[in-house]
Amino acid sequence: MTDGQWFAVMAKPRQETTAALHLRRQGYEVMLPLFEVRKRKQGKWTLVTEPLFPGYLFVHLVLGQDDASPIRSTAGCRGLVRIGSGYVPVPSAVMAPLLSLSATPNEAEVLFREGDQVAIASGPFAGVQGIFKLTKGSDRAEVLISLLGQERPIVVAVDDLAPAQ
Repeated sequence: MTDGQWFAVMAKPRQETTAALHLRRQGYEVMLPLFEVRKRKQGKWTLVTEPLFPGYLFVHLVLGQDDASPIRSTAGCRGLVRIGSGYVPVPSAVMAPLLSLSATPNEAEVLFREGDQVAIASGPFAGVQGIFKLTKGSDRAEVLISLLGQERPIVVAVDDLAPAQ
């Protein structure tokens, strides 16, 4: 990896992992930075692994030595990013922090922080907005809601909370 440069590969929609797998099988050195984010699916918060750059991954090539033409027809790939007829290398200042990431996805920050505006999406207080106070265990949270002219703490399931719109 001393010679050569990193190039961005445009992937087909939501096929970044497929593209990375098939490029690796062909012997290319591939970088697909991933992170974990909490998303609400079917009323529950779940961890989902997503690409840091949706639609793109990176491949290391030595131009003139490595054959880049198969990339265009690789499953999940659209091709290398170009300007005109030339491939555009990704600057080393951009790639250095990406290469320092571990192979496992980085977990996103905590879902809510103290003072965040939240909406209660389900349960007996559905539709009520409040202020996130603190977590109580792994599945419950204390939220301050305005009730009868005063702020009152209530405990709700974390899965029942959503960011306030």
